[in-house]
Amino acid sequence: MSAPVLAREMLCKLNTCFLGQDYTNRRLYDRSIANDDAFEEEKRLEKVILLYRRAGDWDPVPWQEAVLVNTFDGQTADFSLLGIEDEFGYAHLLWDVSSVEDSTYNVKIQSQCVQLQSSAARGDLNFVNTESVEVVLDRSPPEIYGVPQIELQGSVKSVERQEFIFSFTEALFCMEPYIFSVQITLSAEGDSRVFSNDSGISTICLGREIRYRFSMNTLDYLQEMASEVEFRIELLNVGDLARNQMETFQFNGTWFLVSEDKCGVCTATG
Repeated sequence: MSAPVLAREMLCKLNTCFLGQDYTNRRLYDRSIANDDAFEEEKRLEKVILLYRRAGDWDPVPWQEAVLVNTFDGQTADFSLLGIEDEFGYAHLLWDVSSVEDSTYNVKIQSQCVQLQSSAARGDLNFVNTESVEVVLDRSPPEIYGVPQIELQGSVKSVERQEFIFSFTEALFCMEPYIFSVQITLSAEGDSRVFSNDSGISTICLGREIRYRFSMNTLDYLQEMASEVEFRIELLNVGDLARNQMETFQFNGTWFLVSEDKCGVCTATG
């Protein structure tokens, strides 16, 4: 069985596919009880289904049968029906996960056969399972955890020395080059400047956190300007490992500049 291919978009149905190893000799439908052209003694296959259960539960629940639907007409189906398995042995259906909660699951394919009298005590003659694989069902975007301490306070140098942190409810997609962006707009006395990743701001993404700080001397121009600076902090295109993206985060505020010689406390805590 190949691992199910799970769509990353927020869908109600996920692609599932497996390869019938013996397709060169016979397809699944050839032994199906639904095949009127097969010899009676060969018609043992009742259905081929997808089973799933939540991974890691301390009290494992029984395997549950997934609701599978045909890709052509949307009707419920199983892998053994006519036309599901192609000429290369691949059987493809959609798993309806509209009632399945986001989590990590073990899934497997099971062939169920008509029980023979001689096989009543031999379950392996009536059921055949593939090895299970682990899949993650994740349709929810990441969320900011807690209240981020990102407000700009104190002197220019104390802000440049400070590291700002966003924490999230789940692991983020942190592969470089980053797909997300931290953008900070500073406006004072008619002068408006935008700083972002690698343009006045150094950014680190690790696990469930995004950390950033201003590059040294980037804000020196503010020391000769007004004592109040309007700022807007934006966080764009933040995604989790399943590529679910959160909505743009925006925070607006006013930075009351303090001169360096009056900011002993700021320097100490910065």
